[in-house]
Amino acid sequence: MWFGVALALLVIINLVILDYWIFQPKPVVNATPFPTKEIDCLSVCQKYVDDRLASWSPVPVATVSPQPQTQVAKEKARSTTYISIPSGSTTKTEWEAISGSDFFLSKNDHPGLVGVYLEGSIKLTNSNGVGLVRLYDVTHGIVPAGGELSTSSSTATFTATGKIYLWEGYNHYQVQLKSTSADTMVFSDGRVKIITEN
Repeated sequence: MWFGVALALLVIINLVILDYWIFQPKPVVNATPFPTKEIDCLSVCQKYVDDRLASWSPVPVATVSPQPQTQVAKEKARSTTYISIPSGSTTKTEWEAISGSDFFLSKNDHPGLVGVYLEGSIKLTNSNGVGLVRLYDVTHGIVPAGGELSTSSSTATFTATGKIYLWEGYNHYQVQLKSTSADTMVFSDGRVKIITEN
């Protein structure tokens, strides 16, 4: 029984203390009032950034200049190929093709083409008039510029044309002879020389 009374008494004392703390008036604390003046944040932030930038000095960074690379020019190698032309002769005063002298040639088949030349040994048997030999472009019906040789000597002389200017395309060529006086024109050891450089 005493225990019940003691328990009830304890509950009542706790309730009184709890009510005192809850309902007791609290003292007013004088806090600093929040300023009512509007703050222009943009101008404040801008001023801060400007001040920081004015006092900022860049850290020097070492720059590395690229070294110029020396390009070594590749030395080009020249090579020469030949197209053999059979020997022939004529006494005709009109152009006559040497039998078996026909061939086909395209500049595109020879990358790095430097020049094409007709060369061979020529003579006019009795030195009477002029003997002629030429490279003839059958495809176009022309003599390419630079493609003709002549002689009036009875001594066989190995000679060559200057550079022959071939037309574009895969063309049919032949070597032709003639004599201006019906003297015998002789062509031997003939060949077409093709020089390339790559």
